[in-house]
Amino acid sequence: FALVQAAALAVKRSDWAEARKRLARAAQVLPKSAEVAFLQGVTLERTGASDQALGWYRKALQLDPAAPSYALALASLLIERGGYDAATTVLKDLAERCPADPDVQLRLGFCAMKRRAWNAAVEAFRAAAKLAPTQTPENQAQMKQVRKWAKPFGGMRGRVFLENGVPRQSCAWEIADLVSFD
Repeated sequence: FALVQAAALAVKRSDWAEARKRLARAAQVLPKSAEVAFLQGVTLERTGASDQALGWYRKALQLDPAAPSYALALASLLIERGGYDAATTVLKDLAERCPADPDVQLRLGFCAMKRRAWNAAVEAFRAAAKLAPTQTPENQAQMKQVRKWAKPFGGMRGRVFLENGVPRQSCAWEIADLVSFD
């Protein structure tokens, strides 16, 4: 639908005023469109209205529960806002539907660390490492270090990417953000 495509293009260009205008119209015409709800969430999140964005991400996921990107967006915003229990629920459901996604396991591990559920964190990080066995030696060392630290770090900045058709993962953090329990 052209209206949704125009709204998506405005979001991609970060033209938030245009995105809001197009999405308001699209939401009237297509009230049960998961894509429109998701784009509303993205627009609101990027413009600082994260409370409203959560509602739109939830609606997108409700309308299309099989869309991993909707679940990841919701979980990411919940994590950013400190809603680790709610994010864990979303991520566990997603892990059942997308069991081969190491990014989901990384986020589950991060949530478990924030909840001080150390065994669950280690289990999730191990699962992520198994799902991306072709990761670089540097990332393997980082994942090993994650398992050995107890106090959660301020924010995991990680991503999964394709390199020569092979899924890889990256995690980055400052060592100052970590505290050893040994």
